[in-house]
Amino acid sequence: MADGITVTLRQAEAAYANSLGYFQIDDQGNLVDVELLFPNTDSGTVPVGTEATIDGIGPDDRYGFFLLPDGFNRNAALADMQGELALVDSETGEAARIDGENPLNLTVTQPDGSSSTLQGPVFLSVDPSSTFDASAMHEGGQAQAEVEELAEGRYNVAFEDLTRGTGASDDDFDDVVVTVTPSDVATISSSLSSNKYPESSGVPLESIVSVHAKGAGRDVVVFSTEDAIISQGWDDANDTFGTLYEVIVGVHGDSDNYYRYIYAMDLNGDGNDDLVALRHSNDPSIPVIDVMMGAGGTSSYANFYDAVSYELNIDTSSDHTGQTYQLDDIAFGDVNKDGHIDVLIAGMTEYSKTTSPGDGENPPTTTTYSSGVLSIGLGNGSGGFSFPTEAQETYASSSGSDAIGFIENVIPRITAADFDKDGYLDVGLAYHSTVSFVSNATVQVVFGDSGLTDGTPTYDFSNNLVDTGHTGPQDVLAVDSMHGTLFRNSEGGRTVGGLGENADSFLAVATDSSSHMIRFNSNRTIADDHDIEDTPRGPMGDAADLNGDAQADVQYLDGDSSMILDGYDWNDPSGSDIHTPDYQFGTDIQSASMGDFNGDGKIDWTGANGSDFYHYINIT
Repeated sequence: MADGITVTLRQAEAAYANSLGYFQIDDQGNLVDVELLFPNTDSGTVPVGTEATIDGIGPDDRYGFFLLPDGFNRNAALADMQGELALVDSETGEAARIDGENPLNLTVTQPDGSSSTLQGPVFLSVDPSSTFDASAMHEGGQAQAEVEELAEGRYNVAFEDLTRGTGASDDDFDDVVVTVTPSDVATISSSLSSNKYPESSGVPLESIVSVHAKGAGRDVVVFSTEDAIISQGWDDANDTFGTLYEVIVGVHGDSDNYYRYIYAMDLNGDGNDDLVALRHSNDPSIPVIDVMMGAGGTSSYANFYDAVSYELNIDTSSDHTGQTYQLDDIAFGDVNKDGHIDVLIAGMTEYSKTTSPGDGENPPTTTTYSSGVLSIGLGNGSGGFSFPTEAQETYASSSGSDAIGFIENVIPRITAADFDKDGYLDVGLAYHSTVSFVSNATVQVVFGDSGLTDGTPTYDFSNNLVDTGHTGPQDVLAVDSMHGTLFRNSEGGRTVGGLGENADSFLAVATDSSSHMIRFNSNRTIADDHDIEDTPRGPMGDAADLNGDAQADVQYLDGDSSMILDGYDWNDPSGSDIHTPDYQFGTDIQSASMGDFNGDGKIDWTGANGSDFYHYINIT
């Protein structure tokens, strides 16, 4: 196969009409053979997924990419490039070199011999095998691009289009993102390959997550049972999974009150993931969440400090009697835009109200009400939460005899992301049940607004609710097209996706026999709703890029019929090469997860089914 690379535009989340090109590095260290790949990367002009092929670049060649911020708008010459481009030192005018110490200019020499300098700074990135630091050639003295190595020699290049180090940049590194694929792997199948490691705990597993342990530099498996929270990591010496370690017993030492669901998130940004848990046996009138801060660990296990409980702010209306709550699912995000990770909790409530006082001949009339509830816990950046507003009742509700007992039969699902990219966190909700009062309740999204930032955050279910029209849901999941659900902070811990232009999230909806991948417009209408038939009926687990194609792959949980949807192209679903290999995961939310368990840089996956659990090490 001839040498070459393919450059695929994956993301363009910028207000600028940026220009992207490439250069080669000759044996003397000069930046030569400068060419323009995408004169305007704006996704409205060049669709995401557009490819540019560069012939003649082999594994021993050195090369890089340049970004000219807003180059298309600033330079009319780029609309119909006819001349020869060159990168030059802005101070000396000499050809640019890898050891340069000054910012660069991009010049164009026309066929008639005339030359001009294009407007705008020039930002550089190089391929992973190159060693020079381009920071000195940027005005702010900092890197303007990040390189993320993928499987099979692929890698992503992500540019920041505002000058860093000057106070002007938002440092999001998502203004232009491309995937670079060498020609010898351009036709690689997206199918996953893995080694399976079956295990058994001897008792039923409730939920399972991957937890990052900073000291180990990798993720470990953590799962909950009726007796304890148990951790297991990879054993490098024996090239397999190691010993099971009990790290927490019951709830505050009470094995009769175990954790039904556990969720992993690095709440304080120290690189050690923390646990947020929902109890199986909760005082129905005083619902709480428990937080166990990560205490480090090794490649063999993750450790945690004792649980701290946080009581939700609940409705204490005087006319409510016998009010009870059941908490069922959790999502994370920055609700009030203070830079801390907040928690959103979905559950159900049931209560009675006296609707007629009665008289001497007739007794009082009492009506039962049941409703979904949404509670917001604001994080303080250290692992603590406060609940400044009462739990809100959602759109799924009923009253009278139909509402009795539904708190035990309805399981809310929740997910969160900035679907319309307006800078506020949105919430996707679904109600999984066979009972009549929610059997026709559709999946809906309540969009966030400025009411989230006034100190007492609430969602406006009257004016900001958008109905997707999908009924009978199993689950909802916010999926970033590249990162899935697995975002990492600078220390390696789990964090949340960005808001505004930093967001690139789809709403994935799983039903009994199909899935729907929904993208919203900025005006909160549905832009695309792609249907995928014959997916498992269970809920969804994590999502991440497992095969190095810069597209997120999603877990579906349905026991022995579980699967991973890989090869799905979120931005061009009609051209997707979809594979649906069978795996063994659980049947409930939080019964599967993803993480790098053996430290090889690839994302692995795991699932719990009954008292058995199955780890899959990625060898794709």
